[in-house]
Amino acid sequence: MAISLLEAARHRWVYLLWLVVTIAFGLATRMPSIEWPMFISEHAGDALWSVALYLALAGLLPRAPSWSIFVATLGVSYGVELSQLLEWHWLEEARETRIGQLFLGTGFQWLDFPRYTAGALFSYVVDRIYVEKGVESIAPGA
Repeated sequence: MAISLLEAARHRWVYLLWLVVTIAFGLATRMPSIEWPMFISEHAGDALWSVALYLALAGLLPRAPSWSIFVATLGVSYGVELSQLLEWHWLEEARETRIGQLFLGTGFQWLDFPRYTAGALFSYVVDRIYVEKGVESIAPGA
């Protein structure tokens, strides 16, 4: 079974490693015991949430083009944010758990949309650079 140059350039373990680092940093930005600069404590968590989502999707779908992972990341991120406007009982109960807070958030904020966009756009640009460099090393002149 032949693999594409994109898949060969997108090493799953690299994305998994960066996903773990991103999650750790994202959780650290929410820790009250660490005094981050206000800009980081206010904005980084949501941006890193979309970075983590991008990395997870890229690792799970190594053949997918970067632009489609970017679009999916924005779609899921925006969808999760918009779901915070819903007051369904089961959804609110899920948000009361720690895992629910991490995956579903706790309250709708318009400012989260540019934060998610910044994280997804950063991920897309870095991924394009990484993948293009990987494709060039696999197939020079491609």
